[in-house]
Amino acid sequence: PEQNLVLATVGGRLLRFPVNDEQLPIMGRTAVGLQALRLRKQEKLAGGVALNNLGDNVLLVSQSGLAKRVSASTLRQGNRGDIGTQAIQFTSKSDALAGMVLATEEAALVTSTQRVVRIPVNQVTVRGKDGAGDRIAELNPGEKVIEVVAID
Repeated sequence: PEQNLVLATVGGRLLRFPVNDEQLPIMGRTAVGLQALRLRKQEKLAGGVALNNLGDNVLLVSQSGLAKRVSASTLRQGNRGDIGTQAIQFTSKSDALAGMVLATEEAALVTSTQRVVRIPVNQVTVRGKDGAGDRIAELNPGEKVIEVVAID
């Protein structure tokens, strides 16, 4: 089984592509590299995960504290440089994807007020690409999730 790479944007789009010589050719150290994922205006990369098997789940967490697990097998395999597929819908215009990590036993959310919230990943439901997910963190007014870290 070949390894896959999943990249996520703050807009909630995910792109899964295989790690092989065709998609990611070996280059010299002076090479600039190839475009892995096309970004829209004002969009940034939110996270990247290496998958060893397609039975793995990825955990998506939005800045407003909503989260869901998505099975890697439901993500359509694309090519390097594609736009990706929308994997999370946001409940408000100001919301964005805070981060994506491999769904291990536990994850930690870091908020804008430097508060750390630990969440057991098995309590987050596995869903399809539609919907926003479940509220996993009670945030104070004006507070938002800025980083997601997987804890082994």
